[in-house]
Amino acid sequence: MSAKDLIDRLEYVRCTGDSKWQARCPAHADRDPSLSVSELSDGRVLVKCFGGCGALDVITAVGLTWEVLFPPNQERYRPVHSRRKDAEHERMVIAICDADRAAGKRISKADKARELEAWKRIGGAA
Repeated sequence: MSAKDLIDRLEYVRCTGDSKWQARCPAHADRDPSLSVSELSDGRVLVKCFGGCGALDVITAVGLTWEVLFPPNQERYRPVHSRRKDAEHERMVIAICDADRAAGKRISKADKARELEAWKRIGGAA
């Protein structure tokens, strides 16, 4: 997939430069073109709605998926989770369980299992 796949599904498209376009955003009621689409030299497609819509909102509004934004066989450009953020999330799961226990709340089996998984993921002991 490429920028052309996206551009072909948009309305009121006009070219604003080399591999750059403006169009009406399909994700909201757009009277004046507020969507900017650019295709980089490596094949990645950048989407920016100045009305505040997210890229996923824009591409799903025209029936496309994330793949339209990334060149084929370019795995390094796929979204990657931050290990630091993942660890912070796991610590938050543990802290919530601890707070519930301190408040005298019962912890469900599912929550206990998730807490144990959080401990395993950050390398701590349960």
